[in-house]
Amino acid sequence: MTGELAIQVRPVARDDWAQAIRLVNEVFREEGERTMEIAFARSFSDSLGQSIGAFAGDRIVGFMGLVPSVMRIGPAFVSVYQLGQVCTHPEWQGRGVANRMMEAAIARIEEAGASLLFVSGARSLYARHRCLRYGGMVKAALGRESAERLGRLTDSEEVVLRERVAADWFRLHELDRGTAVRFERSIWDLADLIASEAFASGERQRHRVYVAERDGDLLACIVVRVARDRERGNRMGLVEWAGDTERVAALVGYAMKLHAAEACEVPFGWQEEALRRQLEAAACIGDSQRMPGTIRVIDSARLLEQLEPFYLAQGAVGRLKLVQTWQDGSVTIGWTKGIGKGARAPGESEDGSEGLATLSAQQWSDWLFSPAESELDAVLRELEARWGRIPVPLPYPGGLNYV
Repeated sequence: MTGELAIQVRPVARDDWAQAIRLVNEVFREEGERTMEIAFARSFSDSLGQSIGAFAGDRIVGFMGLVPSVMRIGPAFVSVYQLGQVCTHPEWQGRGVANRMMEAAIARIEEAGASLLFVSGARSLYARHRCLRYGGMVKAALGRESAERLGRLTDSEEVVLRERVAADWFRLHELDRGTAVRFERSIWDLADLIASEAFASGERQRHRVYVAERDGDLLACIVVRVARDRERGNRMGLVEWAGDTERVAALVGYAMKLHAAEACEVPFGWQEEALRRQLEAAACIGDSQRMPGTIRVIDSARLLEQLEPFYLAQGAVGRLKLVQTWQDGSVTIGWTKGIGKGARAPGESEDGSEGLATLSAQQWSDWLFSPAESELDAVLRELEARWGRIPVPLPYPGGLNYV
């Protein structure tokens, strides 16, 4: 049993789940931590049947969790996959097992018709398969003084801050659906993802849900991760939130006080300007950075087609067109303006194109997803000045849908 030829890479079948779960728990979990099949139930779902395994005979020696999702960006729906729980048994490391699983996973994603792949890590394995750093986010660290200021910033209306109860699910789901940039979730999804504690469980933390209510209406809600026991300290993190940002900020301060937390990590997408302003008013300045993990554009043509409702809603005066996708992930694109609306502008071609540009895979990702205030390279800055650009906001991947 030596060499790559002894390995078969295929989807994990029903009879394989027990040993797959045993492998990932041995790699990722310590005694007393929530097991992976509970924390990441969708990666181990026989109903979805997406995850990839590497087998030496009947023995599983590698695993790669795959989860399909639908991402909502304003009026646009984008088909995506998320990848995580990647591991190889120590006896088989260094033999190309993970690389072969990655090839199989991308083939499956392409066959399924997804536009994007989100990866929870940024290791060299993913870089070899054109999974790149992307987008932008803000990460703030709230201290006790900032939390107290958040409480003082709220108005004096009759708003009750409390922990969620069993009767809240419809209203929680309604708040969740009101978030413009998000992963699509049913009531069942919302409940299951809160209960699974995917990221929190690896930190020996648990989820708590708090809501702001006035006259029977929920104005906002937050999901936070807090320590399971006092021995682990009193650090806290915001996992997910929805609703009025002023109430969200008040709820974070409320939860910090309730749990006697010294600090709370607050990550959010660059597009959440209202939340940023609330935090800055409480003297908490966030740090702008790349999103965690990496992303791969699977199908640029499909992605642009799915994003078109978003661009139109943003008032795009033209249409980004894909001319060619190259084998290395680079693309040739053009920008079309004013088709069928009268005479052409000087220098504009007959089809309305203002010119073409070939971008590397990283430049293409930055053109699509990097926020307006980010540092684009010289080529992208020139194109942005000439064509205009509408950056696409993305949900924070470390929230409830973390894979």
